[in-house]
Amino acid sequence: QGNHSIKDYKRVLEPKGSFVLFSGPKRRWLGPLSYIFRAKLGMLGGDQRMGFFIAQSRPDDLEFMGELVESEAVAPVIEAVYPLEGVPEALRYLGEGHARGKLVITL
Repeated sequence: QGNHSIKDYKRVLEPKGSFVLFSGPKRRWLGPLSYIFRAKLGMLGGDQRMGFFIAQSRPDDLEFMGELVESEAVAPVIEAVYPLEGVPEALRYLGEGHARGKLVITL
């Protein structure tokens, strides 16, 4: 998530796209719930959708996410694949705010 706003997420989604928020910034009182609530409000109106779930990082969670991707129930948005020596270029591209999907580094 970093410093991304709901507007950033909406900007990169397809017109009828969806995204899943796995958590949110940790706030003092309600943890990520206040961010999730604001995100849901920000997605009102229009055909874009947002779902969420809060999970502890456990191997079972990663395995489940892997199964979802393998079954094509969800699809990561991979914008570009860079070789290891392309990391400086990838980071520059990311830092300039151009990335609309994930950048993958291959070893």
